[in-house]
Amino acid sequence: MEPVVASGLTKSRLFELVPGDLVGVCEVADIPEPFTVAIFRKSPLRLGPLQRALRRLRKPAGEVTVLVAYDLTIEALNFAKSRSVMVVAKRQFWTEAEYDEIHTIIATGKKRPIR
Repeated sequence: MEPVVASGLTKSRLFELVPGDLVGVCEVADIPEPFTVAIFRKSPLRLGPLQRALRRLRKPAGEVTVLVAYDLTIEALNFAKSRSVMVVAKRQFWTEAEYDEIHTIIATGKKRPIR
């Protein structure tokens, strides 16, 4: 699922775009205006989809990039921070390996990564 992307936003406009259960997380975030936002609805947000989205993202000069997600992997969080992206999320506790293991157990009942 592709992220919702918008530029030139103010915080009040952001509340119209984010899912209802993420509004509270966005309310407490100190986001400088105007900004460019990428809103991800898939959970957890993994490194690959984040890298692809940030490569395609076009933002006006001087705008901060804000990432909004339910949760994301530690690798995705570190990548975003290394690119000076402001992260607004409910939680960041997965690693890519942990997610693969949990996904594998749920999908197959076996403790091996699906490749």
